[in-house]
Parts: sequence; C-alpha cells; structure tokens
Amino acid sequence: MMEDTDKRRMTNYNFYTDQKWGRASNYTLCLNSSQSGYANCEKIIMECAE
Repeated sequence: MMEDTDKRRMTNYNFYTDQKWGRASNYTLCLNSSQSGYANCEKIIMECAE
C-alpha cells in the first residue's frame, strides 16, 4: 500500500511540476543527515532560517 501511494505521489509530482521526483536540485536546501548528523543539520537549518 505504501509503495502504491509513493508511486502515485511521484506520478502526480512529475506531471504537475515538470520536474523529477526526488531530485535534490528541486529543493532549496538538501542535507544528508547520515553524513552530517542530526545536530549539525539542525544547526545548518537554523542558520539558514536567520
């Protein structure tokens, strides 16, 4: 059920935005928490929000 929902979301996103689902370049800010850690990501987000 979750896979089906994700596929429908992806299809709708791709159709209505003319962009590709999941591509990092579609976002204003994209962080890899597995490399940076949650605390560092939080710090970066807070700095960007200021």
